[in-house]
Amino acid sequence: EMDDEPHFRFVVATRPTGYKPTTPYFARIPFAETQTEYRADFGFAEDALSGRKDFWFITTSDSQFTDPASMLSIAKDYAQITGAPGDPAFLVTVGDLTMSGTQWQWDMYDRIRGASRIPVYDGFGGHDGNCLTPRATTHYELRIGPPYYSWDYGGVHFVQFVTETTYLHPKARARQETWLKADLQAIPRGAPVIAVTHYPLSAEGGFDQRKAEGVNVLCQLAGHWHVVQAGSRNGAPVLICAPARGRDWGAYTTAYRWVRVTPEGVRTELRVAGQYQRIECVAPGPTAALGSQPLVALAYDSARTVQSVTCRATSSAAADKAQTIPLTRQGDWSWHGTFEPNAPGEWRLDLQATDSAGAEWRRTQTVRVTNGRLAKPQVDGDLPWILAGAPPRRLPHGPGALLQPLWVKHTGSVHVLHASPVVAQGRVYVAVTNPNAGTPGSGVLCLDASTGRELWRANSPMGDMRGPVTVHDGRVYAISGEGWVAAFNAETGQLLWSSPLDESYRAGRPLGINQTPPVPTAHGLLVSDWQAPQFLLDYASGKQLSQIKGNVGYYAAFATAFGDVMYCALRGGRMALKLPTDEPVWKGEETARSTSAGIVVNGKLFYTAGAAVKALDAATGAQLWQASVSNAGYQQPIPIVWDDLVLVNGTNFAAVDLATGKARWTVASSRDPDRFERSQRQVLAGSSTPLVAGALAYFGHDDTSVRAVNKDGKVVWEHRLGTPIKTAPAASGNLLFVHDYAGNLWCFAPTF
Repeated sequence: EMDDEPHFRFVVATRPTGYKPTTPYFARIPFAETQTEYRADFGFAEDALSGRKDFWFITTSDSQFTDPASMLSIAKDYAQITGAPGDPAFLVTVGDLTMSGTQWQWDMYDRIRGASRIPVYDGFGGHDGNCLTPRATTHYELRIGPPYYSWDYGGVHFVQFVTETTYLHPKARARQETWLKADLQAIPRGAPVIAVTHYPLSAEGGFDQRKAEGVNVLCQLAGHWHVVQAGSRNGAPVLICAPARGRDWGAYTTAYRWVRVTPEGVRTELRVAGQYQRIECVAPGPTAALGSQPLVALAYDSARTVQSVTCRATSSAAADKAQTIPLTRQGDWSWHGTFEPNAPGEWRLDLQATDSAGAEWRRTQTVRVTNGRLAKPQVDGDLPWILAGAPPRRLPHGPGALLQPLWVKHTGSVHVLHASPVVAQGRVYVAVTNPNAGTPGSGVLCLDASTGRELWRANSPMGDMRGPVTVHDGRVYAISGEGWVAAFNAETGQLLWSSPLDESYRAGRPLGINQTPPVPTAHGLLVSDWQAPQFLLDYASGKQLSQIKGNVGYYAAFATAFGDVMYCALRGGRMALKLPTDEPVWKGEETARSTSAGIVVNGKLFYTAGAAVKALDAATGAQLWQASVSNAGYQQPIPIVWDDLVLVNGTNFAAVDLATGKARWTVASSRDPDRFERSQRQVLAGSSTPLVAGALAYFGHDDTSVRAVNKDGKVVWEHRLGTPIKTAPAASGNLLFVHDYAGNLWCFAPTF
């Protein structure tokens, strides 16, 4: 059938298992031609690797570059990641390869694609669709090929198709529907299928319908949301890929998925791009006390896994008596052991790692051991949820400045963005987050605050646990990425109740993006179904008491409640609503793409929005002032009030005047030449919401530091954890707690 709409037509040959193409796998038919018969030859050669029932491949999405510098950065990542040993089968992209689909951008994407060392199976996203009127897939079809097609590998049927169907004109849309139906009918019933689309498929139409048709969806790969997630439906993992562009969540935004398919199912591993033979000791730091203390080494490379790490410690006073320190792997990055210096002076730590290609990496660091000792841990006071305190995140006492690691516990978390620790009754509680297939280990962890000893660990009722947990009246509350709320006994970890925020989530939610914390209020537990609506739940049973229409937006914001008023802001509007009803108090405009949660102090509402911190009259919504604060990405930190200052993290850490918004001082993010040689192409953000404890403010940063500053903005303490800190620190008594990107929960104590 001829088509006067601007779409090419294609004849596509599906690559069979056990073979590889020796020619292009499709023939392109220009939309302007009138002939009805065409001839095309497709060549395939035997390929033993593609017959493997146990194989792996790599996925990414949303490169969306706009300039040559960004293009070169992504091309370097493609070259590094696809050069991994172990015969990866191919690279799958899931759309939004360009920003606006222009021919100039496609010229640059040719260079990105050409940097891959393995075959690339590309997908279409809306940004590739000319981004002009009329919308169409024409440029993609001209430069890449068919926007919908399939291939077989290892007995698995891969099918890539367009979910942003507004870019397909009616006849092209009908052709895709006809083709997709025929393609799925052509495979044996029950054959495993991996679906690849830009938008994640809907629960009912994308998964339930296919299940009813006998299609065995093994998993789905998708993008669009620019953040790593793992959802599910009917037991099939839905894996949202990280963006190949590197600025959306600051450092380590770009994380490629390694997807392994076995007869037992799908397993995945996230690999942060731009890491080159990273090996370093991050505990102890440059200075250490005498006595037993944690030793933490990081060893990581984007394209190679680390097989072993060894450490030898030698005192300058006894150079002939080196100590070999046993190390055990903890997560993807870390190796833990115990450092026990028995004499002050200079100690040399010799690290050696062996990677999956057999290469050895070495590094030597020195530590100055003093006569000091770690103080006895003292637990005093609680921070039971992320905005606890009066004003929020303000504690009367703190651990001080001369801090060293007391204990370090790997929580089991991977790719930590939002899982900030909280403290209650001498215990530390933290969500265990893992956005890999099946979200293994996701749930809640409880540790003894003084020792780091694990007291209990509870599984998530459904899906990943992405946001902070909340402790209230002897219960721990958590919201999963798939929209389930759970309550656990704070003492034992026993599950008291769990329920989905929507009945459709009982079979899983494909978009596992909810990263909001439960918010304690006088009217019940305030929870968010990601953007909207908000609900008030009964603390004891989880029963829904009321539904609130407020919307918190796409990213890391959540609704907050002060007194009987709930506040939220998102692109398109900000609002205050009465609790327990949703009677409007006021509404206003907000144009920033991403916002933070808001706090109310002395009648003023403060929140960050894009590259600014804003102050509003909490009663009327009238804006009082706005101050520029640069940041990168969408995970906006919450501003914190410190007497006459408003503290806000960002590219740099800043303080502005509470009354006027004028800048008071700035603490620049750090640039470590050695680290940035081995951790390349990173955009630095400050996502960590600060904590004021005693006379100091504590905050983490993408530059891998956790720091303390005094009220004049002077840095009085710093420790490098080796990976970004995107979560908010917590404190109790003389202890400081930090959950880093790699999944290590650090406890710092003072020395004397």
